[in-house]
Amino acid sequence: MTTALVDFNRTDTAFPGTGYPQLLAEQAASTPGATALAQGARSWTYAELEAATNRLAHALIARGAAPGTRIGLCYPRSAEYVIGSLAILKTGAAIVALDPVNPDDRLAAMIADAAPLLVLTPAELARRIPEGVQPAEVATAGQGLPDTAPAVVTGPDTISHLIYTSGSTGTPKAVLERHGALTNLVHWTRRAYGVRPGDRASWMSTPGFAVQIMEWLAYLPAGAAIHIPEAGQAQTPEQIRDWLVGEGITHTMLVAALAEPAWGLEWPADTALRILVTTAERVHSWPPVDTPFRVVMTYGTTETTNVLSCLDLGAGTDFTSQATPGEVRATRQVPVGVPIANLRVHLLDEDGRPVPEGEVGRLHVSGAGVAAGYHGRPELTAAKFHPNFLDGDPHPVLYDTGDLARRREDGAVELLGRSDSQVKIRGFRVELGEVETHIARLDDIAEAVVVTQERGPGDKRLIAYVSPAGAAAPDPAAVRADVARTLPYYMVPASVVVLPALPRLPNGKVDRRSLPEPPEGRDGVAAGYEAPRNEVEDGLSRLWAEAFRTDGVGIHDNFFELGGHSLLAFQLIDEIRRRYSVELSLSDLSTCPTVAELATLVTTERAGGRGSFGGLPAIVPDPAARFEPFPLTESQQALWIGRGGLVELGNVGCHGYFEWESEKLDVARFEGAWRRLVERHDALRTRVLPDGTQQVFEEVPAYEIPVTDFGGQGEESRQAELAALRERLSHQVLDADSWPLFDVRISLLGGGRARIHLSLDFLVADAWSYFQVLIPDLVTYYVEPGAELAPLELTFRDYVLAVGNSLRDSELYRRSEWYWRDRLATLP
Repeated sequence: MTTALVDFNRTDTAFPGTGYPQLLAEQAASTPGATALAQGARSWTYAELEAATNRLAHALIARGAAPGTRIGLCYPRSAEYVIGSLAILKTGAAIVALDPVNPDDRLAAMIADAAPLLVLTPAELARRIPEGVQPAEVATAGQGLPDTAPAVVTGPDTISHLIYTSGSTGTPKAVLERHGALTNLVHWTRRAYGVRPGDRASWMSTPGFAVQIMEWLAYLPAGAAIHIPEAGQAQTPEQIRDWLVGEGITHTMLVAALAEPAWGLEWPADTALRILVTTAERVHSWPPVDTPFRVVMTYGTTETTNVLSCLDLGAGTDFTSQATPGEVRATRQVPVGVPIANLRVHLLDEDGRPVPEGEVGRLHVSGAGVAAGYHGRPELTAAKFHPNFLDGDPHPVLYDTGDLARRREDGAVELLGRSDSQVKIRGFRVELGEVETHIARLDDIAEAVVVTQERGPGDKRLIAYVSPAGAAAPDPAAVRADVARTLPYYMVPASVVVLPALPRLPNGKVDRRSLPEPPEGRDGVAAGYEAPRNEVEDGLSRLWAEAFRTDGVGIHDNFFELGGHSLLAFQLIDEIRRRYSVELSLSDLSTCPTVAELATLVTTERAGGRGSFGGLPAIVPDPAARFEPFPLTESQQALWIGRGGLVELGNVGCHGYFEWESEKLDVARFEGAWRRLVERHDALRTRVLPDGTQQVFEEVPAYEIPVTDFGGQGEESRQAELAALRERLSHQVLDADSWPLFDVRISLLGGGRARIHLSLDFLVADAWSYFQVLIPDLVTYYVEPGAELAPLELTFRDYVLAVGNSLRDSELYRRSEWYWRDRLATLP
């Protein structure tokens, strides 16, 4: 081993041996009132997050969770996923990460392989959990249980996660991540990225993507708040920039396909963003020299907690390459940097010996970040995780990444490709063998080979070559459709090329180099080409031809069958907005996937003036009639009729019941804030009259919040009283003809803690209004008692009358009605 290689691997760093749950508890004790988690209008302080995760952890322990067991977690990217993850970690059980975007068959295969005790999942996804596996909800499983930390100790070898990745045999494999790797990442992240209390980190990836571990888990014990965009937010590079700036994010992580276009945008000079981390794939360009934040590229695999080396693409070189930024920028290839703390990188030849500097070797990793192997796959584990006999390296295991690389003179590692059939598609790891296996299982396919084709930076696609099993040639579109039913979208080939037979080498193996180039036309190009008939169709067909780098796109060609994916869809929608001043959504493209259908929609929306406002007619305020009776909305009518005895399933009141706890709550201040909220929002001063109309009271008495002091009671008695109160408030039916249609209570728990209870009738406000409108205003009035919010120019009455009159007469309403009548006619 050369001296340079020894210096290169001098990464040993002494970090505390505290486990992740203990690190999180220490941070919660240090900054209990600081924000720890936020999504939309919802937020949790560190104390609230610690309490919520402790309660859920106790519920899981009662069901058998312990070190060595596994708990499934099937939620979209959300605050509930964060709470569920932390609770599972506190039990010592392993998180089985289940991304709900996977097809049902793949989810079932993962659950069968992992055999979890239960699966945490929302009610709407519970039907997708296989029979025999118990589902439970994050929001309700821990109710009424202690909020103290469970007495569970996790060691560095305790398994923290099962992360599924593509498998070459056709079956996904689960990587066993360790608690020791997680805590090493926490300490390195804090030091390398300068994370401190008050920072804000974002979670932008999906739950099944391994980078989530380094994207948000690593930041919480450092005191940063995790901010999560709502579904549909922050999807295009421009939207991502605007959301990051608006949320005041200091640290974010994006895959290369999004990071490169994002750092090329114009950013405000005073942006709070300090670090942009890009991961999963190598980048093809450097950020502009005047970028107002640092850009750091990381390289890693799921088997190395997704980061084993990094390179600072900006001005700093403190923890990355040994070369200066100018020297590194002068090279044609963007390298992947040098190892992070407590990991070592070795480039070895076929006999397991280190190769000299500058020569190609297989990249191996040792150290704290290396996984424990693969769940239930001892042979594969033995093939990839080897005993470490290298001189001077104390770590017992070497992981073979399968990457070919060389070490440059400047000290950075440069990747040169794979030694196997593993690739990255838009940040996701794909084993080509798994796709090949699924295609070869189809009845009319004799053999299949899948390769990649890169048509530009960030645009790597899969191309499948197949030979028929019989005389009839397989239909490429049908092959793609069959694959899409069982594999994730990023594993579906963009093109399927049918050959009479696959080319062979003398040894009988497929000669991949002799495979022909795929035709310029895509599988989604309709057999009967029809040229554009008008200006909009012509413009859209040109846009599609440019996006897919092909000619001859006709008006009946399908965006998704051409190989379109979500990132390309958002780019297309963004360009349509710029050219035609029409605001479309991804669902619009899904509903109108051909050029002709989308052109019709664009033309209709332009004529209707939808633009960025969706074609909605203007709402005209009528302040003089603000307190006059007005009709119920259709949803209010359904709720009002349902709570009466006029129908067989009547006598049912629909309302929401909410609880949240607070440290050192100022009761009088909270009561004043609630009164101001009632003054501001007409809905909170509304009643339903006996004739089925509603009316807003101009004035109401000052609302007094009942306060009960449970501080002097024992824990068992207090919990019983609180449970009884919850039962009463959560099942009460308020008199619709009387004010108020809400009920607020406060319970004092002792030790400075208080619990706020709110029962809210859905006749006056739904859950969206509660989280998105009422709570933000309430928080503002509590935090700033003297705050003067901008006056509300429109009232709920103005909205209801507009919906009942002008909206029903609009073209947008008629089109929507036709659409849903047509769709509902096809339901059973």
